[in-house]
Amino acid sequence: MNGLLQGVNGRLRASPVLLACGSAGVKNGVCDVVVQVGVEGKAELDWRRTLTFLMFGVSWVGGGQYVLFTKVYPRLFPGLPGAWSVVGVTFVDNFLHIPLLYLPLFYATREFATTSKLDLSTAARKWRRNLTEDVTLQAGIFVPAQAFNFFVNPPHLRVPFIVGVGVLWIGVLSYVRGDNNDDS
Repeated sequence: MNGLLQGVNGRLRASPVLLACGSAGVKNGVCDVVVQVGVEGKAELDWRRTLTFLMFGVSWVGGGQYVLFTKVYPRLFPGLPGAWSVVGVTFVDNFLHIPLLYLPLFYATREFATTSKLDLSTAARKWRRNLTEDVTLQAGIFVPAQAFNFFVNPPHLRVPFIVGVGVLWIGVLSYVRGDNNDDS
């Protein structure tokens, strides 16, 4: 069994960006479908909404966060996985990255995917209106998860781990922000 796990780990280490983007895109798309059908009880899927989550998953959750978790954060906090570095990176990720990069990019992606135009002023208005609630919701999930992630996981497993934890977050985000008319 140990040899099997080492083999899987070696393959994951060989293609970390593909792993991050692929797993995040699939996770985001599937989570939105599950929320639409299983939680909201929709008879017909809103494919533009699902496209929002899929596009955002591949681009930022997979690609952008791969760069943050494996390149930027280790340089900003070279003591990882030391305790003070973990506290610092958890703070930066949850209270700088998420509110100032992740959420604005989500709202811009949602505007583009659901309206076929990139209306940054509308995206920014919705981001500002929902910021406090969105940050509170995500921090409840990601503060403990990121502390564990940066303290225990090697760099190449950080994005896949957060993709797994993100199933809960994307379910919440899909439920509270999936429909583009919910907060206009």
